[in-house]
Amino acid sequence: MSTPFAVILQGLMANRGLDRRALSRASGRAESTINRLLGGTLQPTAEVLQDIAPTLEMSVADLLIIAGLPMDYDLERPGPWRTSQEIEAW
Repeated sequence: MSTPFAVILQGLMANRGLDRRALSRASGRAESTINRLLGGTLQPTAEVLQDIAPTLEMSVADLLIIAGLPMDYDLERPGPWRTSQEIEAW
């Protein structure tokens, strides 16, 4: 079962040359979480989107809109990294 968010996430990852493992490592989220998002069996939360947004080189606000979530997230909540440049090391 694929959701619109899962399809969009797959496209965003493809555009940036990311596979599931790279997104998982760079975002600090378990690979099983990424797999469930991509499979449409897990609906994204604001916290997950905050973690994956830098890796996708997108704003959290844009991802929240794509996912259909409200814009009430914690701007001060630290993410795993400030930029996705950490990905290049893998």
